[in-house]
Amino acid sequence: MALTTESAATDRLQPAPTETPEGEASTCHGISIPEPVELRRPWPAWIPLLVIALLVISVAVFAVARIGGW
Repeated sequence: MALTTESAATDRLQPAPTETPEGEASTCHGISIPEPVELRRPWPAWIPLLVIALLVISVAVFAVARIGGW
């Protein structure tokens, strides 16, 4: 794709970007601190599976009770 003369002219008029000063370099300076290991796995993997299984069983029991009581 060829540049038009208008865009080529505006590219020549804009100054080259300068480097950001060290003090203004980033708002996230110091945020990338690694989290403690104990926060990465707050509970074993089987606990969410147990919660999901209990929800599925309770919904199934409720559905059977509704149909049986109808």
